[in-house]
Amino acid sequence: MALTPQQYELVAVERYKDFIHKRNLATDGHVGYARWLLAALLAVNGGALVAISQLGEISGEAFKAGGFWFLAGLMSAIASGFCSWINLQLLAAGFDRWINPEMLFDPSKQPDGKIHRAKRIDFSLGCAIFFGVVSWSLVAVGAWRIYEVYAV
Repeated sequence: MALTPQQYELVAVERYKDFIHKRNLATDGHVGYARWLLAALLAVNGGALVAISQLGEISGEAFKAGGFWFLAGLMSAIASGFCSWINLQLLAAGFDRWINPEMLFDPSKQPDGKIHRAKRIDFSLGCAIFFGVVSWSLVAVGAWRIYEVYAV
């Protein structure tokens, strides 16, 4: 069933608004979650290093036992944040390709529904998740190493 020009315009306007809304939701949600996750990872790993530095005479020994793991956790957290930022940039660029004002009047300008750079988006998201999990895991490893050294 073919749409009249008036019907097409109504549908196109709604699609256009929907694309903008989805881009904004994706951006806001992604940034908020990434900010919280990165802050938590940096605080936990960094806090562990600060705690080790406050141990006085045994801080050098404690750093040898667990400091490397917490430093690696900090680096993994930063890598997670970087991958998350790349993912957000790719996702926003994909939505921006879909948001074309010409689609409001020209049916040939409608997006084809394909996600631009979908494999890169999936890969960068996977990397962000991977490095986040690694960072949390390194907190546990560092804590366990210190516990092993100082457990009575």
